[in-house]
Amino acid sequence: MLSALALARTLMPMAAFLLACRCANASANDHAQPPVPMLAAPDAESPNTLPTAPGSSQNRASALQLLQQYGETQAKLRSVRYLEQISSELQSQCADGPFASLNGSSRSYQRIEFCTDGTRARVSKQHWGNVKSSAIFIPETKAAYNSSLWDGNALYDYVATMDKPGRVAIYTGRPASFYLPRQKKIQEQTTPLWSRGTVRDIMRRATSLAVRNRREPVNQTPCFVLDAATIEAKYTLWLDPTRGYNIVRSSVVFRNFSGACTLENVQCQKIQQVWMPIQGEVRQTRTFRNGDYTKSVCHHKLSGLALNPDHQTLRSFAPNNVKNGASVHINPVLSQPINRFGVPVWQDGRVLDPQGHILFTPR
Repeated sequence: MLSALALARTLMPMAAFLLACRCANASANDHAQPPVPMLAAPDAESPNTLPTAPGSSQNRASALQLLQQYGETQAKLRSVRYLEQISSELQSQCADGPFASLNGSSRSYQRIEFCTDGTRARVSKQHWGNVKSSAIFIPETKAAYNSSLWDGNALYDYVATMDKPGRVAIYTGRPASFYLPRQKKIQEQTTPLWSRGTVRDIMRRATSLAVRNRREPVNQTPCFVLDAATIEAKYTLWLDPTRGYNIVRSSVVFRNFSGACTLENVQCQKIQQVWMPIQGEVRQTRTFRNGDYTKSVCHHKLSGLALNPDHQTLRSFAPNNVKNGASVHINPVLSQPINRFGVPVWQDGRVLDPQGHILFTPR
């Protein structure tokens, strides 16, 4: 499990923008609404205005239609594989509290591999740099490594470092209800550049949702601008109609604390006839009551992205990343005693007891 410091260091900027992404990924079918008016096609002849007044039911319907267009692009990402590289910079002035060890300037890096076929999924992460302290820099050769895999039959949670085999917990033979929450969490692994999964919670809580009357340029392209509000935050999303209605800029201003998060400098690329953002920056600021603050910027870049890859040939969902010698716990519980004969280990894709007998072989 990530420490509170590591979690704050790496995930807060991501989580803030993911709220905006998930807001955009809601389906229009979840809301009672009047018939949706058709928007003008995104070409040079299209008007730069929408014939609806802000706050009107027709305007809300237009906003929902735009979100549905975005959702249609996301729906094409059911089966995908990619590598994401993240470099993060943090400026912090925190004398005490959870950010105290990161006071000053720090830098960290992540490398994430993700694949899913819509049912099975795996995410693997390496993390190094100033992960826990601005005074201690962990080299890439000793990076923390963790992965979660749902192969359709068993769930694997693997934790290690690049120079040590680590340990793996295997959950198998449980009722289907046991796997569903974790299966969904792995399957809906997201990057701030785009979001799989149809996450509707924020849309259901939105107290207001509207599209602005005029488009605004992002990278010289007129984009639709959506404003939404919940009790937690205010959101603004810029959707590019020429690039699959992807989110090419976003802004989140939080209500519950003094902080904001933006997505900027997004670059899109057409991959197998689907427009996808492949690069961008997530910036976040937070100010505390005592005057302390944190400012961070995370640079995200996707590579090796493939839609509908041959998962069988690639062995996407085989636990082949577990190192020989890793200790193994099958269906672990907190009260589980350590076997006095020793802990089973992972060896060449199988689980062996200390005497070398096979205890478990992945299907």
